[in-house]
Amino acid sequence: MNHEQTLKDYSQVGKACWGYLLLQIILSFSLTFIFLSTALSILPFEITSTLGFQTNLSAFIPLLSMALAPIIVITFQKKNLRWNYDQEQFRYPYSPKLIFRYYALILGFNFGLGLLLTLLSTLIQAIGGSEIVAPDISMSSQPFYDILLFLQIVVIAPIFEEIFFRGLILQSLQRYNKNLAIFASALLFSLLHLNLAQSVPAFFSGLIFGYLAIQYRSLSLPILVHMLNNAISFGITNTSSSIILTLYSIICILALFYSIYKIITYIKKHPNIDYSIPDLKTWIKRPAVLSFVIFSLLICVFALI
Repeated sequence: MNHEQTLKDYSQVGKACWGYLLLQIILSFSLTFIFLSTALSILPFEITSTLGFQTNLSAFIPLLSMALAPIIVITFQKKNLRWNYDQEQFRYPYSPKLIFRYYALILGFNFGLGLLLTLLSTLIQAIGGSEIVAPDISMSSQPFYDILLFLQIVVIAPIFEEIFFRGLILQSLQRYNKNLAIFASALLFSLLHLNLAQSVPAFFSGLIFGYLAIQYRSLSLPILVHMLNNAISFGITNTSSSIILTLYSIICILALFYSIYKIITYIKKHPNIDYSIPDLKTWIKRPAVLSFVIFSLLICVFALI
């Protein structure tokens, strides 16, 4: 494969991520305007002015834009990146044990990273910065809003993020090098969160999702693990039971030790694996990629000022 085509593909990956981000923003504003103006012209003011209506709309719009943005980008970019949709990637021959095993790895990593981020947040606040906080995913008193929020976090986000990042992005780069594909898709996936509290654990989760996509030649497995991770996070965030929270903390500590053990064991069993990432500098220096990385990092940093 010639060098010119390689550079073109690298650039298209960056453009696809810019398209994903910008489309989400544009869709959020445009859909809000469309739905709100339509509702105002059809429904009485007594309904549209209520807090419940506005709350439900604030959950429905992100859900819709989160699904539409990757669909639109993939539709226009799959030809440029020569990505072929394959239904075989959505087969489901996986046992619950396998899904929970990889979830345990993610849980352990996320718990350890959460401790480090808490320490970093304390240091940043000590010098006058802001606390590192993740977006609020707490349930409200509106049942319809809670259903939409659950669907957005547990169903829509895992499905479409995995199809975009482990489908379009990873598989487009995999033809050059699988290490680059896993790393790049994880990095872009994490940066698209635009929030340090989410971006750091999302990067390490993305590495595991990428490994699963390549190792098992499947998108269904990373989607299922992603769903399980988000579902449990959503449930823990919205529980007030001290027993459940205590049990979850104990499980997180055990998962951390399990993750460390599995990584050490894997490295010892596979001493000859090449962990280098060829062409990383060439990829990240492409203007579309570099601008996306810098922009996303700046958003994360400015949120702490």
